[in-house]
Amino acid sequence: MQLLVLCFPKRRSTCPDLLQKGQERQTQKKNRDPTKGHDGVLSLMTLPSILTVVEVVHSGDAAVGAVLPKEEEPRPRPSTKRSREADTEEEQRPYKSHDGVTLKNMSEHQSFQFGKSRFNQNTLFGRFRHFLDVIDPSTLFVTERRLQECVALLDRFKQGTLPPGVTDAQLWKAQKVKQAIIHPDTGEKILMPFRMSGYIPFGTPVVVGLLLPNQTLASTIFWQSLNQSHNACVNFCNRNASKPAPASRFVLGFLGAVTSAVSIAVGLNVLLQKANGFSPTTRLLVQRFIPFPAVASANVCNVLLMRHSELSEGISVLDDQGDVVGTSRVAARHALLETALTRVVLPMPILLLPPLIMSMLEKLPVLQRQRGLVLPVHSLVCLAAFGLALPLAISLFPQMSQ
Repeated sequence: MQLLVLCFPKRRSTCPDLLQKGQERQTQKKNRDPTKGHDGVLSLMTLPSILTVVEVVHSGDAAVGAVLPKEEEPRPRPSTKRSREADTEEEQRPYKSHDGVTLKNMSEHQSFQFGKSRFNQNTLFGRFRHFLDVIDPSTLFVTERRLQECVALLDRFKQGTLPPGVTDAQLWKAQKVKQAIIHPDTGEKILMPFRMSGYIPFGTPVVVGLLLPNQTLASTIFWQSLNQSHNACVNFCNRNASKPAPASRFVLGFLGAVTSAVSIAVGLNVLLQKANGFSPTTRLLVQRFIPFPAVASANVCNVLLMRHSELSEGISVLDDQGDVVGTSRVAARHALLETALTRVVLPMPILLLPPLIMSMLEKLPVLQRQRGLVLPVHSLVCLAAFGLALPLAISLFPQMSQ
């Protein structure tokens, strides 16, 4: 049951009788218990011109009253205006995750970790950014003095004796330089043409030679052999030297790759020359695509010959802490398949895109008039395709699979 009590302001009266009665009532009210009403229920504090709601709850014979508090006035909303200084401070404040790693500009300012990548290797984009650092050709111009400074800085980091003021960015840069030049297992400098950072600058002329039109039998054998020789040297200089392998294995892989590449390239050229259903333009276009199947098959052959023993022996399996817990032939097959797939994907944009692009560019009037510009333009197209394809291909799969 709800009881509404309306309290109104008192009216003034000039009648003496009414004034006397009013004074008597005031005297009675003073002598009465202010907390009790006529029926024994808690009374309300009378406030003029205010509506008060009383809820009476019956419990047995007694009645207990609960006074609902007056609804509070709405508080004013805080102003949304902010000073320009506050906005600037908020924008410059780094955002941190639960583990304390800065999220804003994380790739540039992440806390340095020795021997690890500063990019997330569980994502394709993170691996792509990582391998852009690996193949960065600017490390080819690092001087010997600069290299020794980077090595010394990393040594002091491991010893815990870093000088004050050294930033994470400087440590990441030093590690990038060291990893690009020095072999992690042997500690020796890698020859410049066979570094991963030199793969594109020194490999692009070979790609241009592979894609030259109207090649003879001798030129086909020369460029295919030179390409596989360069690949073999890069693989050997960047090998895993922690597990010694006989030199005969590398020689076998090289000979197998050269044999397969040359035989497929020469065989397809001979078949194309004997085919009578192609026009000269179509024949020239098809001839430009012959290097791709030759190189792709040679790469797969090289992988199988170099790592065939892993299929029977297995490869090491690590736990979360990086400790070897055993070997697995299933993991070896999985790794071999991913490696072979990478070797097929790698030459695809390098050897397929330039012929398509050049077939359109050669129709431009400027190249029709200036035939001497065809080779430089062709070289630039090959360089761009090589620079895009290499980091994409080697970042398809993580180096450590689960």
